[in-house]
Amino acid sequence: MHPVNDIYIIDTTNTNPYINLAMEEYLYEHFIEGTAILFLWQNANTIVIGQNQSAYSQCEISEVKKAGILIARRRSGGGAVYHDLGNLNYTFISQNKPKVCADNFNIILQMLKDVGLDAEFSGRNDILIDGKKVSGNAFLCDDKKMCHHGTLLVDSDQDMMYRLLRIDNEKWKDKGIKSAKGRTENLKHYLPNVSVDLLKDLLKKEFCSFYSGATIHEGVDKQSSLFDKEELEKLVKKYSSSEWIFEKQFEENLHIQKRFNWGQITISMNIRKNIIEEIAFLSDAMDTAIIENVTQRLEKASFCVDSILNVFTELEERYESNQILRDIKDLLIVEVPENRR
Repeated sequence: MHPVNDIYIIDTTNTNPYINLAMEEYLYEHFIEGTAILFLWQNANTIVIGQNQSAYSQCEISEVKKAGILIARRRSGGGAVYHDLGNLNYTFISQNKPKVCADNFNIILQMLKDVGLDAEFSGRNDILIDGKKVSGNAFLCDDKKMCHHGTLLVDSDQDMMYRLLRIDNEKWKDKGIKSAKGRTENLKHYLPNVSVDLLKDLLKKEFCSFYSGATIHEGVDKQSSLFDKEELEKLVKKYSSSEWIFEKQFEENLHIQKRFNWGQITISMNIRKNIIEEIAFLSDAMDTAIIENVTQRLEKASFCVDSILNVFTELEERYESNQILRDIKDLLIVEVPENRR
């Protein structure tokens, strides 16, 4: 484990989601061991969907067009969110080590405590105050590095959020909540004088305090010397492209949808001559790597029990019998016709 010798704070004034997501990916892919990064950013009026979600299923496209709202897709898992200038986004990029997410959450919780707000971590990825969600988080990682990003609802237009997003109320039923509407709350509800700028300053302070002793480097916007302009522009083109935002469509032979305790999943497959020619997984599961691996292994595989079991046996050995893998495997095997067993 490498000690953190340098910390970088990037506080951008840019509000274009495609540029911000490109900057975030650039910082993640160019991460250097022995450093830690705090990236603070805001998007103007944007729906941001998870990597394995469909824009068509997650938001009201007609309402989005009417309101002039942008749609963007991030690389991390989790569900769709609405961003406006009443929302502060933060990204922690650091070495992937034990308890790194807990450390990041503690920085956020301490920052909220500094302004007199008693918040708590809850569930898979939420920060709550009085049982109301004020922050949601998502993650992207590999063996060496971790990208942990989240939102803080400061003074966001929640009416717009609920009008644009297709909220799945089924996911709250097991928690005794009849509707997701009203489950979120702005920080201004609890502290009228709070502002995005105030929270930025406090978050920087807590980040520096956590990594006390490290050399501090501050950069602003995409003009920072941290970025290669040409490479960054390529990433911006990727994030703004319709190919990235709107998934490939194909005729569906099989369509399965189910909610588990780790999230919802929709599986669409085009099967020809007993071969899975095309397959797409749409999910708000936090672990995108597992979904990607299942997709890659199943495409062009035979749609039969033995073939499916072989794919999942290999993956379960790699991921140590992950619950997501077991649930997807069981979901698929039930759908295999009798004459393909």
